[in-house]
Amino acid sequence: MSDSEEEHTCVLDDKTDEKEEEDDVSEVDAEEEVAEIAAETAMSSCVLHHDVPVQHDDETVNSALEATSTTREETQDSHKTTTATEMEEGPAATCWVCFATVEDEPTAKWLRPCHCRGTSKWVHEACLQRWIDEKQKGNSTTTVRCPQCEAEYIIVFPSCSPLVKILEGVDSWLLSISPYCAGIGFCISVYWCSWTFGFLTVVQVMGLQEGTQTIDKADPLVAMIMLPTIPYMLILARMIPWDQYLLRVWRRHGNKLPFVKHAPAAYAREPAEGGDGADTVKSGLRLFIGAMALPTMATICGKLFFRSVRPNWQRAILGGIFYVAVKGVVKIYYKQGQYERQANRVILDFHPREEEGEVPLVQGVEDEV
Repeated sequence: MSDSEEEHTCVLDDKTDEKEEEDDVSEVDAEEEVAEIAAETAMSSCVLHHDVPVQHDDETVNSALEATSTTREETQDSHKTTTATEMEEGPAATCWVCFATVEDEPTAKWLRPCHCRGTSKWVHEACLQRWIDEKQKGNSTTTVRCPQCEAEYIIVFPSCSPLVKILEGVDSWLLSISPYCAGIGFCISVYWCSWTFGFLTVVQVMGLQEGTQTIDKADPLVAMIMLPTIPYMLILARMIPWDQYLLRVWRRHGNKLPFVKHAPAAYAREPAEGGDGADTVKSGLRLFIGAMALPTMATICGKLFFRSVRPNWQRAILGGIFYVAVKGVVKIYYKQGQYERQANRVILDFHPREEEGEVPLVQGVEDEV
């Protein structure tokens, strides 16, 4: 390396050192200026509010700097509570609840409570509070999510007294056990209704005096168990389709009997098996009413056709057998008649009268044509 190049390198190093020293000096001067400004601010505030002389020490400067930083943080936090005039999006922001823009409500408070982007991320605080109330329906423990991004809203409640917390827990517990209490109450109601019906059935069949004596002499536990089962036994007995079995036997072998006349050897077709034309609900209600009415009808038939029979419960049993048998025979006859009508059903061809050259019929002159 030549002497000229070495001299040039030394000059560059000297300039670099001088520049670094100048930068250090400027940084120190800037820090001193900031400290002086903060001290003057603290002094002026103390003089205005406390009328106390201020000493230029490090503690005062540090407190002033801390107050300045706190003020800056509060200013930043205040910017987080976004108002219409401080929103970055400006007029582009639209509340997704009421569809109002910044120009429509410039003083309204806006929030960004979810992960949505674009204009749909903004919403009025009042609109969101009302929308959350509609979703929770009075239950503050219900979680609410954004309908767009499915993000759960962060809802913070103020602290409350211990008594309020205890009452809230009791209310939540009562709300959780309410369905079970309702189910238990329903079962108890059904049991006592069944017991009452069983008691009335025994009294109706055996008579008031004899029935009451029988129940009193019975074991209480047996009476509490057996009496409620009477209505369910009647329903089960009513569900036995004995008349349908007899009807099938009649259709298969009825034409072979010597005393049966005008019975066809075979039907034109076998109609589809179906119900009585009623829906399931009506059929169930009919079955229930028929089962509940059986003791009453048995007692009536017993008194009409078996007056001489004693005791009362034997007369009621004979009356019940008579009622069920007659009712079954009538039902079999009715079902067989419906079956024959369906089996011999005929569908006619369509023949328009215009194609046959006939004059269309006018209402009231059909017999003349």
